[in-house]
This record gives sequence, C-alpha cells and structure tokens, in this order.
Amino acid sequence: MSTRTIAWLTLGFALTIGAASAARAQSANARLGTYEQGGQEYFALSLMPQMAADPSQRNDVVVLIDTSASQAGRYRAEEMAALQSMLATFSPDDRVQLMAVDMKATPISAGFVAPQGPEMQAALAKLNGRTPLGATDLEAGLRTAAAALAAAGPARTVIYVGDAMSKANVLTDASLGKLVSDLRGEHVSVSSYVLGQERNTQLMYALANHTGGVVQVEQPQSDAGTSGRMMAASVHASVVWPNSAAVSDNVAASYPAEMPPVRSDRDSILLGTLNRVAPVNVEMNGTLNGKPVTMKWTAMPERPSDDFGFLPKLVDLAAANKGLSLPTAGSVALREAAYVTLNSAQQLARLGNEALASGNFVGAEKVAQAALARDPGNPEALAIQEAARKGVAAGRLPSTSEPELKLTGLSEASVPGGLLAEVLSEPPSGFLGRVDMERGVIAGKIKAEVQNSLANANKIMGTTPDQAEQVLKLTLENIERTPDLDPEVRSQLRQQIENAIRLARQRKIEVDQTIAVAQEHKAAALDQERLNEALTIQVQRIKQVVDRFDSLLAEQRYAVADEQITPEIQRLAPSTPVESSLVYGGRFHRAVAENEQVWRHRADNFVRTLFTVELSLVPFPDEPPIVYLPADQWEDLTIRRQKYKAVDLGKQGGAEQRIFTELNKNTTLEVVEMPLKDVVLYLQETHNIPIVLSTKKLEEASVSVDTPVTKTLRSVTLRSALRLILKDLELTYVVRDEVLQITTPEDAESQLITKVYPVGDLVVPVMSGGGGLFGLGGMMGGGGMGGMGMGGGMGGMGGKERKKKKRK
Repeated sequence: MSTRTIAWLTLGFALTIGAASAARAQSANARLGTYEQGGQEYFALSLMPQMAADPSQRNDVVVLIDTSASQAGRYRAEEMAALQSMLATFSPDDRVQLMAVDMKATPISAGFVAPQGPEMQAALAKLNGRTPLGATDLEAGLRTAAAALAAAGPARTVIYVGDAMSKANVLTDASLGKLVSDLRGEHVSVSSYVLGQERNTQLMYALANHTGGVVQVEQPQSDAGTSGRMMAASVHASVVWPNSAAVSDNVAASYPAEMPPVRSDRDSILLGTLNRVAPVNVEMNGTLNGKPVTMKWTAMPERPSDDFGFLPKLVDLAAANKGLSLPTAGSVALREAAYVTLNSAQQLARLGNEALASGNFVGAEKVAQAALARDPGNPEALAIQEAARKGVAAGRLPSTSEPELKLTGLSEASVPGGLLAEVLSEPPSGFLGRVDMERGVIAGKIKAEVQNSLANANKIMGTTPDQAEQVLKLTLENIERTPDLDPEVRSQLRQQIENAIRLARQRKIEVDQTIAVAQEHKAAALDQERLNEALTIQVQRIKQVVDRFDSLLAEQRYAVADEQITPEIQRLAPSTPVESSLVYGGRFHRAVAENEQVWRHRADNFVRTLFTVELSLVPFPDEPPIVYLPADQWEDLTIRRQKYKAVDLGKQGGAEQRIFTELNKNTTLEVVEMPLKDVVLYLQETHNIPIVLSTKKLEEASVSVDTPVTKTLRSVTLRSALRLILKDLELTYVVRDEVLQITTPEDAESQLITKVYPVGDLVVPVMSGGGGLFGLGGMMGGGGMGGMGMGGGMGGMGGKERKKKKRK
C-alpha cells in the first residue's frame, strides 16, 4: 500500500483538501469525493446535519452487556469498567435499563432507573454475580431491548458492549434486513463498544450506519473508562430519522438504498455512481424527537483522485445487498472500510510476489490485477504486473505441468526475485526517490527495533508480563512518534505490537491466576496444618481422659469415674466410639461391682438372720415376775403428767388459726390456661385469707408466676385443691408468719416447727410387788426377740397369779 494511497487517513474524511476552488459553491455541511475508472464515476458523499443537538431531549437508554463465555477474564473486567464510567457520565435526567445477553436477553435492573441511583447499584451487584456462559444471540438481545424501549421517550438508544459475535444465532442478509427495518420503524438507535478476542466490528458499524448510532472499538492506547464516557456522551446527540429523501438526477445509484439517519455529532456517508460529474443535491424530510425537520445539501464534486481507488470495489460489494452490510457509519468507519479494502490489495500483492518468484507469470499477473482492482495505485502490484508482462514477453512461460495459481490463502511476502527484483530495483529519480530511500532506511531501523522488542518481551512474558507490556508500549509509542514512516509499515508494526500487547495481557491474566491458585493452595495447606495440630491436641486430651478413666476403674472408684470423667469425654468426643465405650462400659463395670456388693451383703445378712432365729428359740425363766400398779395409781400418774403434754414452741396466732380453718372448708375451682398468679388471687379473694407467692424461690426452681394452670375441682377442701394444683408444678405451701406461703418443697422443709413431748412414762420407776425394779425384772425376763415387752409381761403376769393363789 503506497504512501499516497493511505495519505487520506491522516486528513479526516477522504477528500482532496486542495480542491478549494471547486468547492466554493458547495454546502458547508457536504463534501463529495470522486474517482474515475473505465469511464465510470464513483463518489463518496459526506453529509453533516444542519442543526445542533436538541437541548430539551429526553433520553431512555438500554445498556446491553454481553455475558457469553467469550467475555470472561480481562474482557469482563473491561466491560464492567466501561459500564461504570458510562453510568457515571450519564445525566441524572437520563433513564437507564441494564440488560444481559447471551443465549437470551435478561433484564438486570427493574425497568428504567436513575443511572447513579441505588436501584442501579443493586443491578450492578447482580450483574457482577452473573457467570459468563454460553454463546450470544445478538438479534434476540436487540429485539428485547427495543421492546423495552417501545413505551419510552422520544430519544431511544441501545448501547451494546461485547464482541458482537452472534454465534447462537448468526445474522443473515434476510434477518439483518428485517432487524434493521424494525429498529428504524421504532426509531431505536444502536450504538456499541466492541471488545473481545474475536470481534465482528463490521456488523456493529452496519447497524450503527442504518440506525444512527456510533461505534467505539477497543484500542491498546485507550482504556475502557474513556470509551465508556464517550458512549455515554453520544446519547445526548440528536438523531433525525428520515421519512423521505431525494437526490439529484445525476446520481445513478447510491448506497445504502434507504437514506440512513443523520446524527448531530457525526456525518453520514452515501456511496455510489454518477451519470455525469455535476453538483449533487440531497433533500431529506425527517423527524427529530417527534418534530418534522427538512434538510438540504449541495455538494460540488472534487477533482477525481487515486486516494479514492477503493471506491469501485466497495460500491460493487454494496450493490450486492443494496448497502445493507455497508459499514460506513461516518468518516471514521469509511476510513476503516477503506483500510480493509486496501490491506487486502496489499496481501494480494504479496501473493503475486510469491507467484512471480516461482516463475508463474500468468498467475502473478492475475493476482496483480485483483490487487489493482482494490488499490489502483498500489506500486508493488504495478511492479508485479509489469514484471509479469516482461516475463511473458521474454518467453519465460511456466511449464504446462505447473498448476494454476489459486487465491485461497495469503502468506508472508518472500524475497523478490527475477524480473520483479529488476523492476523494483530500478533507481527512482529525483527528490521523491531519495525520500523513498530514506523512508526505507527508517522503516528497516524501526522494524529491527520492533523485532528486538518483541524478542525481549517474549523472553520475559512468561514471568513478568507487566514489564513486557511496558516494553511493548514504549515501542508502540516510538512507532507512532517516528516521522516519515510509510503508513503501511506503521500499520503493520502497530498491529504486531498490539497483538503482542494483547498476548502480554493474556499472559498476565494467566500468571495472576497461577499466583492466585498457588496462594489458595498455600492457604489450604496452612488450614490443613492447623486442623492437624488441633486434631493432635484433641487426641492427646482424649487419651489423657481415657487413661484417667482406666485408673479410676482399676481403683474401683466407679462413682468418681462416672460423675467426673464421663461428662468430660462427652464434651471432647461426642457421638464417637470412644464416648460409647467409656460411658456404657464404665457404667456396666459399676453396675456389676455394686450388684456383687449387694449380693455379698445379702448373703451375710441372711446368715446373721438365721442366727437370730436360732437365738430366739432359747427359753428364759420368768423370775422375778412383772407386777403392774393398781388402776388408781395409773390414773393418778396420768393426771399428774397433764402439765407435761406436747408444747408447740411456735404457737399459732389468730390469723394462722383462721387460715387452718379455711383450709378445711370446701371450694370449687374451674380454670383453663389461667396464670398461676391469677389462680392464687382468685383463691385469696374467695376464702379471704392472705396467700403469698415466694417469687424468688419459684425463680430458683425455674417456675414462673405466669405458668398456665388448668384444673376442674368441685366440693373439695381448700387444702386438697392447693395440693393438687401445686403438685403438678412441684411446689407446696406452708402457713407461716400469719400468711399462706406458696414455695418449693426444699424451702418448706427448712421451715420446721419445734414441739416438746412428755417422756415421763419412760423414766418413772415402776416398783414390783417385792420391791425390785420393774424394768430390771422385765428386761431380765425378756432376753429373747421382743422379750422386753412380751416375755417380761407374761412372766410378771404369771408371778402375780401365783401370789394371789397363795393369799387365798
């Protein structure tokens, strides 16, 4: 590709600036570049709108984020960075809905929300949690977004962020045409930020061309945040949707066949052919935010220039589908399309170079003609064509056995040889020749530096990709700053460096992932080590407890083992064989030992009991006999001991006596789920006695005063009613301090009453008739079991009867 062929790339739109005299009468917002080939005039027309953006425009935007598997890793991070900067740049008056698209489109935000509001922040969090999976159905995503915008305001925009590779549903000419027609009918503008490993930039340029959108493509020298801000700013431009359009009659054909929308922030491009070279008039009636708008342009044709040599090929491609796939959304897109066309010409020239070097002059000439069809001024293609003709003229025809050259692939150019070398080695004349030579030297120097930088970057890319990327960026900056470098060489070197930068970034992701995995493994190893240490300590503690348990069993201290060691092992090793062995084994040992002790005690007492039985069979004499006092003396003793009857030291007062009287009275009680305190209050009011709940003692026993009580009692004493009610709650009552206290059994047992009983009967001497001690005789006479009472008594009675007989 020659320097003059690409020179227009640095001048904006590809029009010859030097033709100022021919453009004086044309509209300031229209320019017309032309190219003539074979008597046919081709044109490229740039139309800028004759108005500014509508300041009162309301914007509704659907941001469509590609979440397919191709947008993982670095591209996902750049997507999110572009989205966040986009949302931060939107006006607070803009309304935004966030959607994700892969196999289908899924709304992320709840309808249209404020771009910086909490609803959008929640949607971003939800999007961050979405895993990139599957392929992309771009048509489904755009149609879902357009449906969401159906009831929106006048300015409707879809911003797509992704690689535009619709592998789940590949768009054909028919489906693309239907999609474009529907989007234009709904006045939905499609813009995009294209990024990814494999990108379909041409599709997004075509959609933007037909719907009045803009396209941003990922570039190594710019970050995603800048692109996101530019996409957000583009929303505030106004789009004029054409209703009808007319061009002057000297235009034979123009593409796209349907007039594309016109934006306030970029030009619109028409390509085609002319019947004659004359001014071109364009008139369009359209709609701007619901308001009718009429626009007119007049463009004077500029002098035909070889810089537009790509037009014939581009127009022929557009004629196949009436410009449907024409990626000319503004001058920038036209330059990109021209670059692709001219680059293909350069690749064909390289292929012709190889054919010429192998002696295939016929094939080389065909390839040169195909290259010149794309770039008529390509010097290498012209040289190949001239060399091939010389070879044919000199009779250097290829052998009949040589296969015909097939344009099926392109390879790197080989070293020119033969006639091509002769043609290319012809010394250029004059100043332009010296300039070309100097540029060749500069190009060789820069190429060497690039190769050296690529080699150095490849060496360190596997370990320090960040450093490799910095080296490559410095090299890229050196390429951009080098003057007088052929644009083709600059573009090739830039492409090599950019590819290497992308590779370095991919390697950085891989290195970061490797480091992250290593750190995860290290953390997991440390956690496992801590777990092993904790397990070892736990096993040692369990072993110490088991050894202590075994020693207590050996000492036959079963109760200590069960009461002290068992709870510890249940805490350290619950639900394990160790716990079952110690708990149940220890208790079985204890039960066996206690049973053996009982059996021994029972056997011993059995023998002793048999001994007492034998001992009871020994008779004893009734001497001296027991003599009872006369009845009047017994009566006198009874009267005299009245003063020694039982004395209650805690003497009851009148209030306590009244409580005891009420306890013996009947009562009736029917309660269902009534709190205990209310039951006590009811009984207190019914029987008019003071009843007190010992709240502190009840709390110690875990009994609440609000415990529900359900009882049905009829015609029972108050004493029985209280016992039945309090028995279910494990409580009782006592009469103390002139009140009836409801408390716990433990507290009641601590409140004992001291009583004194007379024991005079046990110490008063009973004299026998013969003056001997009654007790001594009785005890002596009753030597056997129960002999103290029965034997002595019977002996005494016998002696008394014998004395009476003697008196008689």
